[in-house]
Amino acid sequence: MACFSLNANSSSLHFFKGRTGEPIALITPPPLPKPKLWIGSLRDTVKITGDIISPALDKKDFDLPPQDPADRFLSATAMVYDLTLLTADKRLTGAKEFPVLPIP
Repeated sequence: MACFSLNANSSSLHFFKGRTGEPIALITPPPLPKPKLWIGSLRDTVKITGDIISPALDKKDFDLPPQDPADRFLSATAMVYDLTLLTADKRLTGAKEFPVLPIP
């Protein structure tokens, strides 16, 4: 007489044989493969051109009052890439350094 037993708390399968019910085999899934390290995985896949350390704009290049860092980031991005900024922020709608399309 032979029977199988599957433990619900694990993924192993026990195979029992004979009258004593002694296990004669334990079947388990193979171990998971080791994940590859992500550090250095993109080495030699990107070519950097230009200066990526220095800021794209000097603070003196635009006259915005000290405000939310996100506003400064959006303003600088609009200036560097010559974009029109779409905003409802009253502090940015009057900017002269880049085009702004106010949202009511």
